[in-house]
Amino acid sequence: MINNKPKGEIKFVTIKKLKELNSYIDSFEPIFDDSEVKMISNYLIKMKN
Repeated sequence: MINNKPKGEIKFVTIKKLKELNSYIDSFEPIFDDSEVKMISNYLIKMKN
């Protein structure tokens, strides 16, 4: 996450400014449903503790 984009392009990489990131992420179809996200988040929290 950067505030300035580098000059030139990098093959297969999309570089976004921080203020562009949320709308870019929202443009994709969800991979997980709400229950799967909850299950993954609970697992990650458990791993941290």
